[in-house]
Amino acid sequence: MRSIKKLFLVLLACVFLISAAACGGTPAENDPGGTDNPSGSAGQLKDGEINIFLPIDSDSETAFKNVGNSYTKMMKAKGITVRVNVRSSQDPQGYITSVDGLLKNPDKQTGDIIQANTVTQYYGSGKLVDFTPYLNTTNAYNDNKVWKSTLREDAYRTDNKTQQIYNLSMEGNAFVAFYNKDIFEEYGIAVPTDWASLIAALDALKEAGYTAPLGLNFDAAGLEGNNFYWVMRMYMDQYFRDMIRDVHSQDGDYSYISEIDEVWEYDPTDPLNDSASLYTYNFTRVVNEYFKEGSKYNAMSARFADMMANMKKLASYAS
Repeated sequence: MRSIKKLFLVLLACVFLISAAACGGTPAENDPGGTDNPSGSAGQLKDGEINIFLPIDSDSETAFKNVGNSYTKMMKAKGITVRVNVRSSQDPQGYITSVDGLLKNPDKQTGDIIQANTVTQYYGSGKLVDFTPYLNTTNAYNDNKVWKSTLREDAYRTDNKTQQIYNLSMEGNAFVAFYNKDIFEEYGIAVPTDWASLIAALDALKEAGYTAPLGLNFDAAGLEGNNFYWVMRMYMDQYFRDMIRDVHSQDGDYSYISEIDEVWEYDPTDPLNDSASLYTYNFTRVVNEYFKEGSKYNAMSARFADMMANMKKLASYAS
């Protein structure tokens, strides 16, 4: 029996948002400083200090410090002295209290880049920078492309109440699959493009003697917190994707927006088909669809059982 070969690997990251605290000045009158100056410094770069304060772990803090060091070196080559300070917190409630304190007393505490969705009470208060004007300027660090054109829409969601953008997503969930090209070529296996071809590839590798051809970790203690759990969540989202069609806002619903919902069409191949700018849903319809008798979406349905059977089969290739 051959040793275990890990042919697939899942890389995942947690989503969270960052924002700029407006310490000094009036952020309600943000000036991006020209179409190709993302620093907002009215056409010239200045010496200064950037203080980053985020609820991140030690590994993420190290990553931020490395980015900060690289930025400092880049600016030094231009004759500009910039210091980047990174501070982290692993205490959720303590972080919220600290951010609230620095927004109330910016002269006593430092924090230019923060996670602002923890203090939404300050939206529209003038204490947080509105990124809207900046997103329409060009990015000098990315071939002078307009910032919006290089970001996914869900990276800069508009606050519904103020119609301003206080948060930018700096990380996201991603599914990345790796395979051993040499082994695939040796056994004449094509790169999987759908569920059926994935299972066929795994079956062929098991027959060839690979005891665990799928590199996904899980244990008897449970799925949450490991790679297999994230794969299951993504698979469930895709398996029940058509639910967005059934809960879509209809004319007369409280959530209906005519200019959006009149033109929306269900497209299962589009991952952004239900993005906030293109689609709305009625939460009452969500509840009714899930709990109604004969629902095809809840855990009592035959469809859900089939989905879990697929997950069980997938797990059999990882152990």
